[in-house]
Amino acid sequence: MKKYQISSILLALLLNALFVLSLYLYHIEQSKREVKQVEVSFLAQESQKQKSVLEGEEKALAKDLGEREEEAKNMKSLPQEPKPQPKSEKAKKEQTKKAKPQAKKLDKKVRVKQEPLVKQNVEKTVSLDDEREKAEAQAKEEQLRKELQAEKQQKEEISNNVSNAFRQKKDTQGSGAKDGVANAKGPSSSYNLSGRSIVNNGGVLVSPKINRGVRGQIVVKIIVDENGKVLKAERSRKGTNILDMAIIRETLKAAREIKFNSQKGRAEQSGTITYIFEKS
Repeated sequence: MKKYQISSILLALLLNALFVLSLYLYHIEQSKREVKQVEVSFLAQESQKQKSVLEGEEKALAKDLGEREEEAKNMKSLPQEPKPQPKSEKAKKEQTKKAKPQAKKLDKKVRVKQEPLVKQNVEKTVSLDDEREKAEAQAKEEQLRKELQAEKQQKEEISNNVSNAFRQKKDTQGSGAKDGVANAKGPSSSYNLSGRSIVNNGGVLVSPKINRGVRGQIVVKIIVDENGKVLKAERSRKGTNILDMAIIRETLKAAREIKFNSQKGRAEQSGTITYIFEKS
């Protein structure tokens, strides 16, 4: 009786430790998530500032070009005082008149060439910055999504472990449990092995011999050769909710004792056996 009480106390302490550990892990992951969110927010603000600076520079360039064009127009529109020209300077005057249109044409060509170059350089700079910011934001979002997914899987595993531990405690400490054999039989226990049938034990599954009541199920993965002999039997984590290793060992032993019909020339075949235990 004292041994039973001591084992119960130790199991309760273990469950409490698991619960505290799960809370600690959850707190750590929550802190990491908050830090990642702050980093993403900071990067978004920095990118917005860079965009604002580039837009300001572009507006300043456009304004400067507009002011220069306005000054040129104002200079052209100013009235010029006529100066008396001596008769001997008629040739110089005609030459000056001819040179002015050519100078105006050259000035216009230079301005027309310079404006697209300035706009093109600004557009290229903005485009490169946008692409870099988009790539960085996508990388951060992908990393955050992976971390959230890993956190979710870790929480599910911890929850399943705690739930299984509580279930195991309930099954081992339940009052009024009867001694005897819990047989995995009936329509709830089955096997999945295409084209095969059981040829020993009256054509039904060999039941593991368990000397105490237990409730749950164990899924066993098996490999069968051409003669119908079970070459390998191991527990499948998927679908198994019993953690007692003694029960698992007895279940694997029973699975190895099953004999299926032979199929000559067939390669090794894999399948599953599901044992359903009901507390008795």
